[in-house]
Amino acid sequence: MKMIWILVSTVFFMSCNQSEKGKTVTSLVKKDVQKPDDATNEVMLSVQPDILELSALADTLDIKMTNYTSDTVTTGLHYRVWFFENNQWTTITPKDMVFNDIGYSLRPMDSKDFVIRLFKEKTHYQVGKYRVIKYFLASDYAKTKESHEVYVEFKVR
Repeated sequence: MKMIWILVSTVFFMSCNQSEKGKTVTSLVKKDVQKPDDATNEVMLSVQPDILELSALADTLDIKMTNYTSDTVTTGLHYRVWFFENNQWTTITPKDMVFNDIGYSLRPMDSKDFVIRLFKEKTHYQVGKYRVIKYFLASDYAKTKESHEVYVEFKVR
């Protein structure tokens, strides 16, 4: 129980005020489309629909995180939304956004649905490619101190 509390607290603190520059994607991640036939040791995100109409853009986006590894991973409510512009990804998530310190354990082959607020009142969405990024910790976090990120892309047209 104490270890879970430490992991949950760490997830929260790591999600606050992180700089988007210099982040790396680790070996457990980096799949844009969730296809169980292709999943062989990854944590993946999926989004449906993956193409949104700008004129009818909803306030939220539903994503699903699935753990296809043989390890239990921990994640929280934190996320970032990035926009692809001028051949680079830039964050468009409001800087004053905070998250409740909640930790979710995903055992192997478990999934968890998340609601992503798009903050349309604070963010000027335009036609283009976007990415939702979520972070998670593997069970060896206490030893490695490594957090991992996973993303899924969607388009606004």
